[in-house]
Amino acid sequence: MRTIILSFFLIPFFLFAAEVKSYDFVVAKDGTGNFTTIQDAIDAVPDFRKKETEIYIKNGTYREKIILPGSKQFVTLVGEDKFKTIISYDDYAQKKNRFGEEMGTSGSASFYCYGDDFTAINLSFENLGRPWRPYAKVIFMHCNLPKFIEDKGWHNWGKESNEKTAYFAEYKNKGAGSMSQNRVKWSCLLTDREADSLNFQRVFKDWVPNLTFDR
Repeated sequence: MRTIILSFFLIPFFLFAAEVKSYDFVVAKDGTGNFTTIQDAIDAVPDFRKKETEIYIKNGTYREKIILPGSKQFVTLVGEDKFKTIISYDDYAQKKNRFGEEMGTSGSASFYCYGDDFTAINLSFENLGRPWRPYAKVIFMHCNLPKFIEDKGWHNWGKESNEKTAYFAEYKNKGAGSMSQNRVKWSCLLTDREADSLNFQRVFKDWVPNLTFDR
């Protein structure tokens, strides 16, 4: 009888243990992981490693300006929850660096990715970016737009010809900055049908991400 009871309790334990996913590094703001910042975890990845390095990031907002160097290859970031694991920063082009100079657009990025075969899964990059060049195509959907967003919403970069080639659209946004009825006339409001037609294949065309590994 004792043997039967012992087996009854051990079997669920082994089944549970087999389902636990192991990662190379764990990042947690509360100190329960290997690192408290994502950058520290990236820095710990061996240079030019030929195998995938998986970094698990626990929930939290990580206010970091992150650089993935070219020597860090096959790095995968896996968030605990796509809505609660957030990488965020708030630089902008006119912000001054330590020398009192404007950092410019290229210097204001939140995440610089130079390493090959980088993958991000189940997390959010939070940073209010901008469309670029005459053929930019940008759609804001289901976003919370704060009040500092100007009513007109979009700018043609001083060239009216850009209005004919760029495509700026919105769909069911909320917040004080989402007053889309005041937007510039050459921007668009998506219909329900247009929004429903936006899927992975239409946005990324023939690009096929490497999602064969188990999560």
